[in-house]
Amino acid sequence: MNTMLKVALAVAAVVAIVVAGINILPKSGGVGGTAPAPSSATPSPTAAPSPSPTSSLASTAGWLAFSSKRYGYDIRYPSYLTPTQSVRQWSLTVDQKDWLSPANDTFRGQVGFTAFSVNLPAGTTRDAWIASYYRQYGIPSPDPCTHTPVDLGTKAVDGHPVIFYRDSDVGATCGGTTAFVNVGNRLYVFFIGLPGWEPTLEALLSTVTFQP
Repeated sequence: MNTMLKVALAVAAVVAIVVAGINILPKSGGVGGTAPAPSSATPSPTAAPSPSPTSSLASTAGWLAFSSKRYGYDIRYPSYLTPTQSVRQWSLTVDQKDWLSPANDTFRGQVGFTAFSVNLPAGTTRDAWIASYYRQYGIPSPDPCTHTPVDLGTKAVDGHPVIFYRDSDVGATCGGTTAFVNVGNRLYVFFIGLPGWEPTLEALLSTVTFQP
């Protein structure tokens, strides 16, 4: 028994020495070691990308030329539209009921685009004429459409001031955007007949020149 006790004590002593040695050795990271402490450095902030514009002007590259024989303007138009010259002078009392009246210069295709011009009566301002234009809209009362001024990027057409009105998109009778351009005592009216086509309308207007 004394011999066995001595052996057990010797083994216990060796184990104690090994454990003590392991505890005093430096700890290292890597496989099987203690993971290194995470770095306290703050990562450099990344600049947020600039938001892309929701819409931009349509490209006019390769557009075709059109010259209005009646209304005295030149314009370029995309090949997916087919132009038709007006057959007579546009009239508020007759033609406002039909936005595709033959009195318009009309461009038809993926979207409808029309143009005409009128002489402002003496003493009638642009805004007064526009108010009269929308009163004659030709839709049974009460008019289900609303016509709201809208601020687009285009401020002038061939150097002449322009304002835009957007129609409410209600059923088949409403929708689209109209541009009104003052050239002296003459008022030009350009209309594109679907919501969401304002960039194309502005691109069309960017190609307009008014004849002397």
